[in-house]
Amino acid sequence: MFDSQKYWETRYKNKGNSGDGSYGKDANLKSNYINQIIKKYNIKTINDYGHGDGNQLSLINGFETYYGYDVSETIRNLCISKFKDRKKYTFIDEPSKFIKCDLSMSLDVIYHIVEEDIYYSYLKTLFNIGNYVLIYGVDSDKSNMSHYKARKFTQYVTNTFPNFELIETNNILHKHVAMYLYKSK
Repeated sequence: MFDSQKYWETRYKNKGNSGDGSYGKDANLKSNYINQIIKKYNIKTINDYGHGDGNQLSLINGFETYYGYDVSETIRNLCISKFKDRKKYTFIDEPSKFIKCDLSMSLDVIYHIVEEDIYYSYLKTLFNIGNYVLIYGVDSDKSNMSHYKARKFTQYVTNTFPNFELIETNNILHKHVAMYLYKSK
């Protein structure tokens, strides 16, 4: 059975990064959109559930407080070191340490969770830790790699979290991947 956490820990220990989506044009387009959301909705506090290597994070601004969690201890420690001089950044060692905030984010994460029970638990936490929820993901059933499993999540979110409504969808990069912004009612 594939273990997503082990995959990412091994990848980061072997000096891998968060992938193409966290660098270059993709990262710039995503961060520009996120920065617009921060300004438009007066976002002060952010929970980032799956922060990765911090490159995408370094492009996001306009907020006051940031909490990040990642399943990889290696990359969490790297981000603690990388952002040590920036007091508004806190990297936590377990998702239960998130406190409710203005915006919870999931960027390039949900299609990398292949285990069903972890996927549903992840979404439950994501929607419990933010008044706005931003998901960058693929809303279709696809799977072509061991560490990749896209699911049609928008219908699941509508059915499971009725106190949230989808207020924006933005296909900023590719027609099959988009930003989905939910707001609590």
